[in-house]
Amino acid sequence: MPTIARHFARLFMLLSLFSYHSVKADTSDTDPNSPPSNSTPQSTQSTQSTQSTQSTQSTQSTSSFSPHKPHSTNSLKRHHTIKRKTDFQFSLDLGWDSQYVSQGQNNLRKGGIYWSTATLTQNAFNYYVALGRGDQLNYIEWNLGIEYDFTILDHLDAGIAYQRDEYRGDEPGFDNEWLAHFTYSQYPWLMPSITYDYSTQASGYFLELSLHSDWAINQQLHLTPYVTQGYDVHYVTRQTKGINHVELGLIAQYTLKNGFALSGLFAHSIGEKNIKAGINNGEIANGKNHTYAGLHLNWLINF
Repeated sequence: MPTIARHFARLFMLLSLFSYHSVKADTSDTDPNSPPSNSTPQSTQSTQSTQSTQSTQSTQSTSSFSPHKPHSTNSLKRHHTIKRKTDFQFSLDLGWDSQYVSQGQNNLRKGGIYWSTATLTQNAFNYYVALGRGDQLNYIEWNLGIEYDFTILDHLDAGIAYQRDEYRGDEPGFDNEWLAHFTYSQYPWLMPSITYDYSTQASGYFLELSLHSDWAINQQLHLTPYVTQGYDVHYVTRQTKGINHVELGLIAQYTLKNGFALSGLFAHSIGEKNIKAGINNGEIANGKNHTYAGLHLNWLINF
């Protein structure tokens, strides 16, 4: 089992080799022209880390994990930013996830995925591009998106986003996604949130209801346990819909110097009615329960 240091070394080497050429991909979707079931990051790697960091210092990094189905991972879930002191920011996130899990399913047959994400924030707008590549399979994913954040009421924040997904493999695919989120953050120890993700390729949507509990251990370290309940309407599976999965996880974020932050995630996803039905009818091939972890390094610059 490679060490974390080895994974990061491979990550930096791989970044220079990414390109748009066709490579072999492995996904669980039975439709070769449709995007992998994760096509939401980077998010998500996902909702989990972004929403959990909203109560941390404004100089900390943006969300590092989605699931993206990414997506996410790279979706709104992954890129949703925290409240900030300045009107203009740039962030770069480099990370590795032991599995590409989103919407209760593992999107790759084996191995994990490297992510690199660049985000430019100007006032309430976030512009981002994310690149993912399998660490054992020849799979490449690009996400390009724009997000608008706004406040509805005191402590009630929301955002809407559009994201374009491109997949490279034996059968190149794409998706267009429309996303929205709502987060109530008056009490950092109990922050409910709702995330909505609509896929034009699937003609379906996915809902996630989450509770995050943010705890400041000290000025640098925050621990955030969370629970997420997913509900699918022909987004993950074409033939069935309903309660999809529940995920339990813990996020740790440690603020370093000069705008750097290190984030870690450990999570366990439990497939429910819709995941089980997808396995039975052959739409989902990689099991119903998944345990995974991730490590991301984020660099944030304020202008």
